[in-house]
Amino acid sequence: MILSPSLSNSIVTIAHNYLGKPFDWHTFHCVHFVIEVYREAGIEMPAFTDAGYPPTDFHLSPEEFNLMPVGHSVFFKRRANTSNLIWTHMAIIASPNELIHCSRFFGCKVTVTSKIDFLEIYALASQPPHS
Repeated sequence: MILSPSLSNSIVTIAHNYLGKPFDWHTFHCVHFVIEVYREAGIEMPAFTDAGYPPTDFHLSPEEFNLMPVGHSVFFKRRANTSNLIWTHMAIIASPNELIHCSRFFGCKVTVTSKIDFLEIYALASQPPHS
């Protein structure tokens, strides 16, 4: 997904309005957060299932992740998660060095986390197999 600079900034501004909103596994977790932010910005997100690969537009290599503009969503897998799930978390790039997300592992609320701290807990989700 290509985001214009104004849409990127709008997404980040909207996301910051959620800072401090509590995490709730059933009603407000990382996916709910991203979908709500994007919907407020005028973007309808597809349905995501934790068993499937992230849509190609949201799946990033480490190089793409470092170059991706603010406002873009990224899929991750918690490093300590040993399940067969391909991804376990979503976040929005808030700045070149920060992510905004709703997580149980960072205060159980919507928060801004440095990429360095975030990547100690999460890794980019696995690349889909090539067909």
